[in-house]
Amino acid sequence: MISKLFSKLNKIPGWVSIVAVIIACIFSVIPELLTFDNSIYQDALGLMDLTSGVVQDSATITNPAYKYVVVFFDAILTWIIMELVAGCVFNWAVRSRFTNRGKQQFLVATRLGYAVVMLLYGIFSFTALWAPAVYNFAYDIVLFVLRTAVFTIVYLGIKEDCVNDKFVFTLYNRLFTLYFTYNAVLYLLFMVMELLSTETIVVIAVVANAVGLAVVLIAGAILYFTVYKKLKKEQEENRKIILPPPTDGGNNYEIFKGYGM
Repeated sequence: MISKLFSKLNKIPGWVSIVAVIIACIFSVIPELLTFDNSIYQDALGLMDLTSGVVQDSATITNPAYKYVVVFFDAILTWIIMELVAGCVFNWAVRSRFTNRGKQQFLVATRLGYAVVMLLYGIFSFTALWAPAVYNFAYDIVLFVLRTAVFTIVYLGIKEDCVNDKFVFTLYNRLFTLYFTYNAVLYLLFMVMELLSTETIVVIAVVANAVGLAVVLIAGAILYFTVYKKLKKEQEENRKIILPPPTDGGNNYEIFKGYGM
């Protein structure tokens, strides 16, 4: 059923998927726009005198249009990074012989999947308006869960049309092992850094990173029993299938044509 749905989505023009993901990225930063704090950009832009702490020239960042430019740029940058990552993943898969077809379908599905992620994340981000502590505690965890769930569905939807049957598990395993390892190491590193910090330990930061690490491990276990085993079995079955050599309608001597036989 998932494959049929994504086959229909493949009929969507590429430019439509690009527009969809850009709109989703812009929507996801609306809460940032509503809670925009100009002061956090003063140091980065060199507008503050480090000795006196007095703003030298804040005309740029106090301009009402400034926050719209910054937030819109963030949204466009997010889309560009997504495009680069998607292109690199497909090119790597081609070089590794995991696939050699369906690039357009892969890109369209990836864009639409990312659009769904950013729309759902944008909805969650509105908690920053009425419960900023909840947002600060959970935003990266929510983003991890959304990406994992949505892109697993995307992979299952396009694998028949875009992935070599003999590597259907290998490709998924490589991509998600890398993604899970990166997130697990990151959460563990930040948690250790907080615990070893010479300054006062921020309990909520330690707890947030510990919860994030636990979510990564739990999600990995869920995927192992629901997706990994199924894809591994599917790949093993595909590799057992040996296609018969081409025949010439029963004439076994066709191979000797051109040799005087």
